[in-house]
Amino acid sequence: MPDSWTWHRPRTDCADSVAGLVSALAEQGLVLLDDVAGPDALLRLASSIATVVPHRDSDPTGLTTIADVGGRVPSGFAGFSACALNPHTDRSGIADPPILLMMSCGQPGSSGGECVAIDGKAVYDDLAGSHPRALEALGAPRSTLFGGAAGHLGSVFTRTGDRLILRLRLDELSQFSPEVIHWLPVLRATIDRHAQIFRLNAGQGYILDNYRWLHGRRAFTGQRVMYRAHGNPLPHLGITPGFQPARLPGRITWLLSPWDHLVHAFRVEKIGEVVAEALCEHSATASRLTDQDGRRCLACLLLHGDDLAGRHGEMTTRWGT
Repeated sequence: MPDSWTWHRPRTDCADSVAGLVSALAEQGLVLLDDVAGPDALLRLASSIATVVPHRDSDPTGLTTIADVGGRVPSGFAGFSACALNPHTDRSGIADPPILLMMSCGQPGSSGGECVAIDGKAVYDDLAGSHPRALEALGAPRSTLFGGAAGHLGSVFTRTGDRLILRLRLDELSQFSPEVIHWLPVLRATIDRHAQIFRLNAGQGYILDNYRWLHGRRAFTGQRVMYRAHGNPLPHLGITPGFQPARLPGRITWLLSPWDHLVHAFRVEKIGEVVAEALCEHSATASRLTDQDGRRCLACLLLHGDDLAGRHGEMTTRWGT
């Protein structure tokens, strides 16, 4: 768990307490909860910041109790077992999943059962720096079917305005295009690299942005009991789902310098004739524009990802011409 994460002890009768939680949630997309004593307390908290959205498995109030029911469970019901759960987006198989996932622990297991959370922004930014072609495949429209034949056809990363939304499940209820399948090992490895593992005691929990963070759990033994609520944030709170990547694409051009024989990146509106005015301190040989391997700079040569080769003739000019 990152050192920057703090535990929030929300009091629904205290505006400042809830405001602090909302501010952290809007910025980080995830907050940890403490002193949420029982399902009623979670439901009160959920109702103070969101419109609660019922689930297939919830009671009439919108609250779901999650525990191992024993025996074999059908597809889509793995949460009611003691097995590990792959990191996923809740309700990925519907057009508009609930934005917030709110969880609290009623009773921890005897062993295992740690929560697993992965920040989709960290995954996206990592892939942008190491495997930009993967992002092209993962962002292609209608490239992934979530939730079986009657589910949602979309993409792992979807752009909405200046933000991105992450949607993923890695079980038998997802089907991927051949291009996405090719990059799944890279995606899984990147998810593993950014996984945050933490244990919840009774009365502890978390709220996360279901459009940014993936969540799962490790296998457990014993009578682990969790409470869950879904919801969409109240409009006046200013919680915007999803995330902004490290740098949004912009119009750039690449110029080949006759002095150092390297390609430097410039924003189109700020093209200069000296290397000091380049977009950043990075440079590359001209051959790197068609080289798809290796890590490149987000600020310049990664801005157009793997379209660099296709844009070589269009965007790269001689210095000063």
